[in-house]
Amino acid sequence: LSALSGGGGGGKSKGGGGSGAPWSREPLDTTPLTAFDADLALTAGTIALENDRIDDFDAKLTLADGVLTIDRLAGKTKGGSIDVKGELRGRGVPVAALTVAASNIEIGELVHAGGMRVRGPLSLDGDFKASGVSMAEMIDALSGKGRIDGTLTVLSETERVAGSGLLAGLGLRVQELAGLTDIVGSVLGGYIGRPSKLAGNFAIERGILSTQDTALTNDQAKALTHGKVNLSAWTLDTVTDFYRGTGAGSPWLSLGLTGRIDGPNVRLAGLALSPENLLPGTIEQLQSAPSGVLDQVVPGLLPGLSKPGASSSTGGTTTQPLESLQDAVKGILGGESAARPAAQPQTQTAPQPEAAPSEPKKKTSPLDEILPGVKGLFGQ
Repeated sequence: LSALSGGGGGGKSKGGGGSGAPWSREPLDTTPLTAFDADLALTAGTIALENDRIDDFDAKLTLADGVLTIDRLAGKTKGGSIDVKGELRGRGVPVAALTVAASNIEIGELVHAGGMRVRGPLSLDGDFKASGVSMAEMIDALSGKGRIDGTLTVLSETERVAGSGLLAGLGLRVQELAGLTDIVGSVLGGYIGRPSKLAGNFAIERGILSTQDTALTNDQAKALTHGKVNLSAWTLDTVTDFYRGTGAGSPWLSLGLTGRIDGPNVRLAGLALSPENLLPGTIEQLQSAPSGVLDQVVPGLLPGLSKPGASSSTGGTTTQPLESLQDAVKGILGGESAARPAAQPQTQTAPQPEAAPSEPKKKTSPLDEILPGVKGLFGQ
């Protein structure tokens, strides 16, 4: 199998078409498939791989006329099991068709960033087909569909460490983005120490993997990932929406990734970044961050922070001053009782009928024309 993938020839791997993808353009060596015919039954207590091992290895293979039929290729690794069936054709343009079942593979050793780790069993089931004279061409033609399931837990000492770990793992300079670290950490806090259900379906067409429903949920939080990963070009365009509770309403935080898989561009948006939802200390940290760095991650955030009480473009909730205005108007119109006396704006109407034209550029609402002095409710 190593020889077929181009890893056994000792030659330098050449990426796909200069795109930076890790797939070799070197021709696949199909000689082992065409050299002889055989029926193979292999069992072993342990099979050593380059960076791993497979225990209780059991395989039944048939090689005839350049076609390798995999009736069974099974074993145990990382706390779980793998089972592969399929066919490899070595004559002419190589063709592969595989059915893969990986159950309860522990990913704790695979996923870690900074002081954050993700632990838990992950399962994958899928059917895949590909053809091509090189591994790069195989990926270009890859198609199939599958499903992932698992129970994952985020491990971290604090929310801040988790936020720093995630942003650092995405290639950001966290020392310049302390405010964002706290925001992201507060979102990940819904997963720290809580087993969460992972489930999602995916499809692959001509090397492009897409998903619309991959979710990580528990009783405190929900994250939904949708988008595409171009395995052939080694790029991605995905968004993960983080919700509070069951996931109703607008995302509390959205994490967008574009560009190279191993060095993506990161974009953040959502209600968590609305000025009215930010703590004063966080606002100060964000305002002190290098504007160029912050604008790359959260475009347009700094101008909004300079206007306390302004609504965010991400769809923020109504600000407290506007709620005060609504209460006052209800009191004037004889509606529900307001939490504060409505008489103050009403008594100011008579003595200041000519004051409004003197400051026409400062009007914040058409209501200023009928309720002069209502600006005081905004703290201006």
